Amino acid sequence: MNTRKFAVLPGLLFVMLQFLFVNSYAQGPFKDFERMEGTRYVHPVIDRSDSLSAREIVELRDSEGIPVWFGRDIFKNVCLTGECRMVRLRIYWNGAANYLGIKINENEPLTKTDHSVFSQEDYQKLDRILADSLSMLKRLVMKDLTVERKNESKYRVDGITGATQPTIFESVVRNAVYTTYTLWHTVYGPTRDLIRSILDEPANKEYLQRLFARQNPLYLIWTIDYIARHPQYHSIFYPEIIKCIKSNDYELFQKSVGYFTPASLTNESVQNDLAMVAGEPSVLNRYEILRKFSALPHISDDAILIFLEHYEKQKISAGLLGYVLDLVRTENLKNDLIGKKLKKLSRDKNLYVRNLAKEKLSGAKI
Repeated sequence: MNTRKFAVLPGLLFVMLQFLFVNSYAQGPFKDFERMEGTRYVHPVIDRSDSLSAREIVELRDSEGIPVWFGRDIFKNVCLTGECRMVRLRIYWNGAANYLGIKINENEPLTKTDHSVFSQEDYQKLDRILADSLSMLKRLVMKDLTVERKNESKYRVDGITGATQPTIFESVVRNAVYTTYTLWHTVYGPTRDLIRSILDEPANKEYLQRLFARQNPLYLIWTIDYIARHPQYHSIFYPEIIKCIKSNDYELFQKSVGYFTPASLTNESVQNDLAMVAGEPSVLNRYEILRKFSALPHISDDAILIFLEHYEKQKISAGLLGYVLDLVRTENLKNDLIGKKLKKLSRDKNLYVRNLAKEKLSGAKI
């Protein structure tokens, strides 16, 4: 994919052109992404699914070459049958290809079925809807959006006959159901796929190292996804992904734990490192880590010992210890250190722990 870098304009000329460019779009409730500092690049795109929108995606990169946002001017006909309207706006995606915001042309505000202009509250609701990648709009097609009204010859909603389905009221802007639907599917459609392909282009060891150094959940989530798709980087970066498990960002925590598949955990060193991080006080859900081990055909003795030591040092609860003891297999019971720790647990002050340890020992000659 070809990329053109914007030329840097001298002094006053640059300021004047930037002012004209930025102010051709109204702010509404949205941040002015055009005023962010960085270097802009233009990516020509071929999008056969959308012949009306701009044929280029603009990218803003910071001083280290990390993407800040991507933007594309969108021109869409919003209708099914009957009356149609053209929607013109600019959509922005962040440096990980997630929805960031929109900017509306001040001369062409979004309008509703009755031709009234979107209010500030309407724009704010639209922004929340577009930010929801799991919206129920994902599962719907156009015909699902309305129901026929009995005893009425016409009930026009975004240019078609019908009334909005009651089940989707919270997922659309009132009297703008087709506008909302069209924009949501534009945000999560082919343009996003094109941005993802652009993001993959500069990725190499050095680039991934810069992203990990940022310690920004936004970039880390994308980086983990990239490494999952390019396993040649696993041995280099899996320790960094394990560190991400300690994040207090729940989405990053889920992404980093989810990265470790049974295939990657066949390596005992990886098992041990993952078991070690389970004792960190910042971990949001230790059970998620233990659940990863439950699907493994073999668990290293060292990993079992690490989990048992977590309980001894009060880093995990008695309840979680029950899951740990479920992980102990017959081959693990042959390890003398594991046997000694189980005997110690059989005398634990906690009755629940004592019974679990005795039950585990009863299955082995220790």
